[in-house]
Amino acid sequence: MAAFAMIGCGSQNPGQPAGSASSTPESTTPPAKPASMNEYLHSVGVTVTPVSPESPANVRVDVPLPQGWENLGALDPAYLIADKPSGADQGRTPSAVVYLIKLGGPLDARKVISEHGFADAQNTQNFQKIASSLDDFQGYPSAAIEGTYENQGVQVHAWNRDVIVPDGRCTTWCSSP
Repeated sequence: MAAFAMIGCGSQNPGQPAGSASSTPESTTPPAKPASMNEYLHSVGVTVTPVSPESPANVRVDVPLPQGWENLGALDPAYLIADKPSGADQGRTPSAVVYLIKLGGPLDARKVISEHGFADAQNTQNFQKIASSLDDFQGYPSAAIEGTYENQGVQVHAWNRDVIVPDGRCTTWCSSP
């Protein structure tokens, strides 16, 4: 099986309201963070092997870049990294990272996606969901989530998609953080 993930992010408009804070202290313990896709796969004995564009693989990822974006190439474990230098805001540029990962071992792709597909995004600091979907991507189990989170004091807008592609001999997980 193969997995594909694509993650894009950029700084949030600094003029946007951050929301209101409550003056009443919370007395409940926050819920435990869900296990990330990677943590779950390791916990059930599935091997996770990053795939580079040069690796022999049954699955390839083609990401057409919008105008003004630059392909920065692959940097292990990322399959592709791209950014938009002209979009710099608060010292950060919009960026996209694609991971292509070969999975070894039996798994229920739809169950993994539905139970762990949003975890990586939801586990980021102060994550606020905007939208999410468990609709298939090109016929394969997929989880897509969009939201904002805090990174080093900057509000970041992010979109993540995880797709698991069974190819008969292996499974590939594609992810974008």
